[in-house]
Amino acid sequence: MPREVILVDSQLGNLDSVEHALIQVGASVIVSSDPDRVATARMVVFPGQGSFGPTTRALVDGAMGAALRMVIERGDPFLGICLGMQLLFEQSDEGGGFDGLKVLPGRVRRFPADMRAGDEPDAARLKIPTWAGATCSRPASTSTSPIVTTSRPPTPAS
Repeated sequence: MPREVILVDSQLGNLDSVEHALIQVGASVIVSSDPDRVATARMVVFPGQGSFGPTTRALVDGAMGAALRMVIERGDPFLGICLGMQLLFEQSDEGGGFDGLKVLPGRVRRFPADMRAGDEPDAARLKIPTWAGATCSRPASTSTSPIVTTSRPPTPAS
């Protein structure tokens, strides 16, 4: 039986592609904007697009922010996508500075507008994820999660 995943509808992004991806890997998806439903969920996906600002302040300070913190503090599976991941941090410099959910230490900062490749030779390299070379697969029959799968076949035991 597929595991139930609550897909948080916080009015911050396009849910369709995330919902279809979750269904594709066998999850039973329930889209919800109800903080009580999110707070009692055992698996949560929180997508978002845009930037920190007045809309995110209302979410962070309101019942949905409390519900998201409860899920994470319980240790239940949680996936923040894009802005949904950034909101986990303490603060952001975007829009003049806004608080996040304060689940993770740190501040979301913008790259300097005048930063060019090679400006900081000792700085860590920024990896930009791409779909190039990615392959899709169905969940392994031995998988305990409808979401986590491998795109490589298991290595035979020697």
